[in-house]
Amino acid sequence: MKKIALIAISISVLIVIIDFVTLCNQSLAVAPFWRCAGQFIGLGCLIVFGLCLLYLFISWFINPFRVSKIRSEIETGQRLASVTETIIRRSFGFILLIATIPFLLNIITLPTIIIFLTFAIYCLKSRQYRLGWEIFWVVLALLIYFVPITPIGWGVYANLKVTRLSPLLDLGIYLFGPAPLIFCTLALFLLSSDLTSRFKKISLTAWRNILPIILFLLAAAYFGLSPFISKIVVEPGYGSFNRSGNYGNIEMPPSPELKFDRQQNLWIYNFQMKNNLQDEAEIEKIFGDKSEIPLSIGENIKIEGAVFANGKILIGSGQRTVITILSLKPFGIITFQGKNTSVAYDFWK
Repeated sequence: MKKIALIAISISVLIVIIDFVTLCNQSLAVAPFWRCAGQFIGLGCLIVFGLCLLYLFISWFINPFRVSKIRSEIETGQRLASVTETIIRRSFGFILLIATIPFLLNIITLPTIIIFLTFAIYCLKSRQYRLGWEIFWVVLALLIYFVPITPIGWGVYANLKVTRLSPLLDLGIYLFGPAPLIFCTLALFLLSSDLTSRFKKISLTAWRNILPIILFLLAAAYFGLSPFISKIVVEPGYGSFNRSGNYGNIEMPPSPELKFDRQQNLWIYNFQMKNNLQDEAEIEKIFGDKSEIPLSIGENIKIEGAVFANGKILIGSGQRTVITILSLKPFGIITFQGKNTSVAYDFWK
């Protein structure tokens, strides 16, 4: 099986390289069907590559029988993780190593890379409970999950919540999201496993090997699902500017303002932006969260410094514009989308 896995890895890497070079070469006359098929083939090969790597890791480094036979008297006074927990630690520690690779594309994320790699090695090498270290990892995990520091890749909660609201597909969340989620899940898993193992009724029964699986799934569900089931709160105040997609050269504008008119029962969004492109910028669609807002100029949308023609808002080169949107309900994200413009503003708390 190991030889088959090695051969599969080699073949899948070769196919992905050929597939990538072919699809990226726009000079080749390839039918849309085959381009689409090539994307699925490439994705399938990447999945095979990952599964084969995981199999080789498990067969080379994880031997449940050997793990279970470690003599506790060698490490007197030390509490060791169960066989099941050790397998989870090492398997997902290895996956974390692989998931950290995309962060190497941006040297600014070096602090986060060091944290992930150190923790992955800790999970691979250590089988002993260390409460101090486990609390330290959980504190780091909560910071990385909840504190949005974009340059170093923190703020997973905010990023996932934006994905939940935004009509645009953010491929970055699929590239840079797995590593933080695995790190946070493993950190909480280690601490909860340590705490539950202190109860003798648990440590001396079959729950010693069953409970780690339950704890891991609970930790993964908490970090993975929280952004998608949490309440979205939108209040009057100032929003934040969030570029996404092919946004052209729209400069960093003043913070957009959200007001609520109690007399008319209307939410009023005020946006200011400037087109720094040499060409005219077009806004073809406006979305409130995932719903498209009709471009009814003079009714629910007012513009200054721009022109409305052919169902589009046209912003001339170097021109500043003010766009006001009136809505009966609040939106967490307002997205402006066009041929060479895609700009998003966040208002959720």
